[in-house]
Amino acid sequence: MTNMRDSMLHGGPDDAGNYHDSEFPLALGVRRLSLLDLSMLGHQPMQSNDADYVIAFNGELYNFAAIKKELQLLGHHFVSGADTEVVLHAYMQWGSEAFSKFNGMFALAIWNKTNNSLVLARDHAGMKPLYYFLDKEKKQLYFASEIRAFKALNAAWPEDEHWRIHFLAYGHMPEPHTTLSQVRSLPKGSWLQVELPSFNTSSNHWYKLPEFTQKISGEAASEALRQTLSQSVERHLVSDAPLGIFLSGGIDSSLIALLAAKQSKQQLTTLSIDFDSPSYSEKKYQDIIAQQIRSTHHSYLITQQHFEEQLPDILKALDQPSNDGINSYFICQYAKQAGLKAVLSGIGGDELFGGYPSFNRQKWIKPLQWMGPVLGLSKIIEQDWAKRFSYLRYASKESVYLFNRGYFTIEQIASLSGFDVQQVKDVLRINQKSAPTETGMAGVSRMEQDYYLQNQLLRDTDTMSMWHSVEVRIPFLDKEVVQVCQQTEDATRFNQKTPKHFLVRSFKDLLPAEISHRKKMGFVFPLEQWMQKVSIRGLCQPALFKFEKQFKKGTMKWSRYWAYLLSTGQPIQLHAAEKRILFASLRTFSAMGGIEKFNRAFAMALQENAQQYNWQVTHISAYDTQPDQRYFSSAGFIGFGKNRVRFMAHFLQNQHAYDTHIMGHINLSALLFASTVLSGRKKRRILITHGIEVWHRLKMFQAKALRASSEIWSVSSYTAEKIRTLNAALLPPIRIFPNTLDPFFYERAEKDNKATASAANTLAPGYLLTISRLASTEQYKGYDQVIQALPQLLPQFPNLVYVLGGSGDEPERKRLEQLIQQLGLQKHVVLAGFIPENDLHTFYENAAAFVMPSRKEGFGIVFVEAAWSGIRVIAGNADGSPEALLHGQLGTLIDPGSIAELSAALLSALQMPALTPTQKEDQRKLVEENFGFDAYRARQHRLLAQLSTPTTD
Repeated sequence: MTNMRDSMLHGGPDDAGNYHDSEFPLALGVRRLSLLDLSMLGHQPMQSNDADYVIAFNGELYNFAAIKKELQLLGHHFVSGADTEVVLHAYMQWGSEAFSKFNGMFALAIWNKTNNSLVLARDHAGMKPLYYFLDKEKKQLYFASEIRAFKALNAAWPEDEHWRIHFLAYGHMPEPHTTLSQVRSLPKGSWLQVELPSFNTSSNHWYKLPEFTQKISGEAASEALRQTLSQSVERHLVSDAPLGIFLSGGIDSSLIALLAAKQSKQQLTTLSIDFDSPSYSEKKYQDIIAQQIRSTHHSYLITQQHFEEQLPDILKALDQPSNDGINSYFICQYAKQAGLKAVLSGIGGDELFGGYPSFNRQKWIKPLQWMGPVLGLSKIIEQDWAKRFSYLRYASKESVYLFNRGYFTIEQIASLSGFDVQQVKDVLRINQKSAPTETGMAGVSRMEQDYYLQNQLLRDTDTMSMWHSVEVRIPFLDKEVVQVCQQTEDATRFNQKTPKHFLVRSFKDLLPAEISHRKKMGFVFPLEQWMQKVSIRGLCQPALFKFEKQFKKGTMKWSRYWAYLLSTGQPIQLHAAEKRILFASLRTFSAMGGIEKFNRAFAMALQENAQQYNWQVTHISAYDTQPDQRYFSSAGFIGFGKNRVRFMAHFLQNQHAYDTHIMGHINLSALLFASTVLSGRKKRRILITHGIEVWHRLKMFQAKALRASSEIWSVSSYTAEKIRTLNAALLPPIRIFPNTLDPFFYERAEKDNKATASAANTLAPGYLLTISRLASTEQYKGYDQVIQALPQLLPQFPNLVYVLGGSGDEPERKRLEQLIQQLGLQKHVVLAGFIPENDLHTFYENAAAFVMPSRKEGFGIVFVEAAWSGIRVIAGNADGSPEALLHGQLGTLIDPGSIAELSAALLSALQMPALTPTQKEDQRKLVEENFGFDAYRARQHRLLAQLSTPTTD
């Protein structure tokens, strides 16, 4: 719980608190941003005097003073000036009926010990987010204000399989959907109650827009709006911490500032953003209002450089992907720099009073829908604006909204997300007929509130403001203001010729003519101009190059291009990376052999070096489907699941985007050679070689790839010498790049994971151990020789056991069983089968010695693992094994063809006492200095950072 709480430290830096119930496994945690009663009397979670009620509250209750007076008359006593205490007592008095009395923005949780129930609730307009996971069968409930809190609880929390479909359609995550599996958003104006310990639930909407039989119009409506909006601004100014106002230069923010100046007795602080692009600058209008109200005004100039510098933090701040939020990020950042804790914003005015083009387009919806299938042809038109017409083939609220604001067509979403067209339709509910609850422009207003305002503007505003420890308050969404709008006749409230006609007319005596008569611009950034000047790298997606070309050409809007980039889930870099590296492997995560172990460590080192040195790295694998994200993020990984044709096609189509190609196996030679044909020798091409697969004279594409490589990386000097000797043609430089201990081998060892359902439980310590693949095609590992040497050891060690671990094929297993039976060693040889990674250390540390007298080992990472585990190691001296044992410093080297020499080495290892703790530590240090992951990663960086030269190591 503390991890969840502190993942949101940015939103509550002033105080932190936990509550743990004494009877139930229930805990509440709060990070506090103090705005009312800055003392510790406002500490949360807050308990009632009798400790029967506990509250965790996020937000502000603007009418708390009036409710507090009512409660005091009913006998309630208060010790703080915090609105949280008022909310708690209101719930104690009225239960869930209390929520209908609240006017504010909030998300809350209240634990009621009198009936053992927990209630979650959210404000009427959904200004404050509240996400939850509920599993009744497992009796689990988690909730938080940000999605990142669930990842803090469980870093491996699975993604929602359909989130990309939603995002590619909307450019945001439409509630209740989130990017995480089974994590949902609590609907606005609703509560959810969970009873313990039964986990019975109940829920209800405590707020619904009222229906008015008698509407108001004309001057009466204007007067009602003037009164309620003025009162709303007055309520929103209440704060014990510094407060300011966002001033964009538009009608909405200007009006909020003007009303605040009339209400406030103190000089106001206003904030504005300006750009060096004249077509985006609104400084003229911002200055008009700032001068009129004589505020302390701060204007901040944002350039392309600011955008590029801040982009990594902007992407980090986004709790869920959104096609907006960049503007909110900067204005909230500057609010914090100005020393403010709360700011008033003009959000909501466009949705309530008809400020968007969607209000004018409403009259064309039904006529266009009559065209039916003809609209489907629009999806083939190159221009963005035309593609959205295809949504009007369907008669649903969702389709109408996506016609107005959608990003990609259903067919495009299917192509980009990997789902078929029907699945996309089902997920988006696009073909389910539904009528809006309101028609005409009032219906458009509700649609804009329920989708764009709710899911994008409000969420982005809260996310970005909390990231900077600033609270954004929204007077236009005050409950009373929204109700006045609902009560006003449509003919008064909306005017198709003049956007926000009702709002402007109602405050015509207050708004300067320069503001009220100016053309709507919106709070927009010159992002399109900035993005035209840079290239996106950091992605390896087939659609990237096509969309980038369309964007540069001007046939794709910035917002749609940006939505695609975010939908990939991959890191986005605006600056060209210092290096752009494509690592291609056959297998990395779907098998456990030595080469796959190498690839996992290599991929992890690549990604960590990329983060440190501004490299772009993409890993593609022919046989894998998904990466193990401990090693390599799915953001930079593309797996082809044994579809070799697609794998090869992808490489050939995208190889030109990378300056460095790393081929993880000689069997990828055809691709390496093909890239030289397609891109010439200007690319740096690195071929990794391991062992026996290159210990012969290479022919055809393999020979061509060998010569076409810029350099060859070999896991051992032995393999390098084999390549030189057997391939006499002129070769590129050969670098020695030995294997490493798996980066998580240390972690598993420190956890001391004991094997449970394995042979290690039934074996007394002191056995001999070999871990190898048992394959009929690889009968050179030396385990036959160990079995044959056992009879010479048993007279002195009658209870000796040899454990042979590893997966393999059935013919080899049967052959070994026959050999064991022939020698009468059934009680002395254990074929342990595959040993899970978590159990490896247990097998190693309980052994007297690790032995594998191989004749064809390229490097032998098992030797390094055994040496690090603190046991004696015996290996052959005729292959790459000596290098893994530092030529005898970490173990004993023998002639793998001599049973006598092997027997003598085994006898010596069994007679010697186990290594002392000091000896084990010295041996471990020697391993880590030469083969530890940190040393490995640094070695990889040195080799990749240097240019290829015609010398060999």
